[in-house]
Amino acid sequence: MYSFKYFTILFLFLGLIFISCSDKNSSPIDPNNQNSTIELEKHGPVIHRAVGSGLLFFNGKNCGARYAIREFADGSFDGDYEINCANATGDPTFKLNGDAISFIVYENVNEYEGKMAVIFGQEKTGPYAGWYDVFFAIDNSQPGQAPAPDQVNNALLSLPDLNYEFMGMTIEEWAALSPADLIMYLGIANCDQGNITVD
Repeated sequence: MYSFKYFTILFLFLGLIFISCSDKNSSPIDPNNQNSTIELEKHGPVIHRAVGSGLLFFNGKNCGARYAIREFADGSFDGDYEINCANATGDPTFKLNGDAISFIVYENVNEYEGKMAVIFGQEKTGPYAGWYDVFFAIDNSQPGQAPAPDQVNNALLSLPDLNYEFMGMTIEEWAALSPADLIMYLGIANCDQGNITVD
């Protein structure tokens, strides 16, 4: 039986809310360099990408977040993501940095014909190294254009083991939920500033 402390991570992140987002990426990945010679030789062209960065809200203070993830024609993925809540928590080690394991792009997930990226990754540094994460981003429009601001999940779901169940589902089953179910379980918030790119 797992320790009760493993339940705390979901509730810890229930207060994490994006309040601004931008596709000005700070990752070492260059999302615009989609068809470099090296990547074409290794994996084929990029068929999907999810890029964004911005601020989250936790304990009344800001956290920084960013991600840049790509899927290639051969079915492989690369990219990473980072959430830095050291300032919000007072814990200098509270920096989550993970590698993308996979992500799925859904189209027309709402009345705005938005594109939704469901991102599934594993943390590689910090106190939660080895834990698995599931989160999503919805690209509804380009900056300054209708119909609606982009959107992200309110809660980041993290679990210590692929087979560990929370609310009756393993982390892989959480990652495979439909867009509607993910929104219902993890909540949703608008990015009123900036932009998320999912294509």
